[in-house]
Amino acid sequence: KINPPSLGLSRKYLVKGTKDKDVMAYLDYMVNTAVFLGANREVARAEMKEALDLELKIAAQTMFQEERRNKTALYNVMTVKEVSALYPDMDWVEYINAIMSPDRSITIDENEIVNVSVPKYIKEFKEMIAGVPARTIANLIMWRNVKDMMPFLTEEAIQIQLVYSKAITGQSSKSPRWENCVKATAGLDENDL
Repeated sequence: KINPPSLGLSRKYLVKGTKDKDVMAYLDYMVNTAVFLGANREVARAEMKEALDLELKIAAQTMFQEERRNKTALYNVMTVKEVSALYPDMDWVEYINAIMSPDRSITIDENEIVNVSVPKYIKEFKEMIAGVPARTIANLIMWRNVKDMMPFLTEEAIQIQLVYSKAITGQSSKSPRWENCVKATAGLDENDL
């Protein structure tokens, strides 16, 4: 299944833009996390703003949760070769093989059938991402990975996350570490709660 990405903040917030208080809190969280990891605050603010702007563009191209309830509309089977026609700049066979089986014990070819839940997203993403600097893409990828690890890092990291959580949800106390571990094991994140 090929699906649009998850977002670091719910789409319903991101589509409101950078002036929204929740989006501003999200940017502050990004910057404070980068500073926690050793970045200069001014550089972090500029680069995380660029990463946020990219995530806003991605959010604008994704569907609202209500639209995703139509499972029939999200069922678009095609071959990997057909997916490659939607986004020819990417070697889909290589990409899927690397994700599915890094040791190459299982491989697919261009005739493999996949479900592309939103073919329109792939076309729009191709056009949008072409003009984005590689550093901005890397910063967004790194941010999303670090964001997921914040509950498992030091007390300082947990406090940075807690400030953000309080701004978004009103939660002013941290969850016990065991609860974070159980949620992570179950595949849940803060947007699932």
